[in-house]
This record gives sequence, structure tokens and C-alpha cells, in this order.
Amino acid sequence: MNLKAMKIERVLWGDNEGKLEGKITFDTPNSEITIRLNSEHVRKIFAVCADALQEQAREASTGLLSNIIQALPAPEAAGEVGHE
Repeated sequence: MNLKAMKIERVLWGDNEGKLEGKITFDTPNSEITIRLNSEHVRKIFAVCADALQEQAREASTGLLSNIIQALPAPEAAGEVGHE
């Protein structure tokens, strides 16, 4: 069985408005199976992904901060040398 597709989205109307729902589709040589995901299923998937999401966010912020620091002018160029 191979994962073919996974889709998770926020419900925009109805009894489940605001909740996350989705579906996962697997295919086999002879068939295709689709499993509907309710908000509890989605919460469990996100819990599994939480550590990886945090790590990716940390790496992105570190890279962004590094780029900002490198783009700043050196203190001498900015006239901030402490010589009097």
C-alpha cells in the first residue's frame, strides 16, 4: 500500500466549522482506499509533526537572523566607532 495523497483543511461552514478535517488516499496494485480524517485524527497527525515543525521554524529563524546580521553595515561604516 502506497500513500497517494493526503489533504487537511479547515471546515468553513456547517456543524464542524473551524475544525480541521481531511482524507488520506492509499493505492495498491488492485485498488484505492480513502480514509476520512476527523479533527481528532488531524490533531494526532499534527502532534507527530510538532517536533519537526519546531525544528524547521528554528532553522528558518536562525537563517533569517543570520542574513539580517550580515546585511548590517559594520560599526565603523555606520560611524559608531567609540574613538573620541
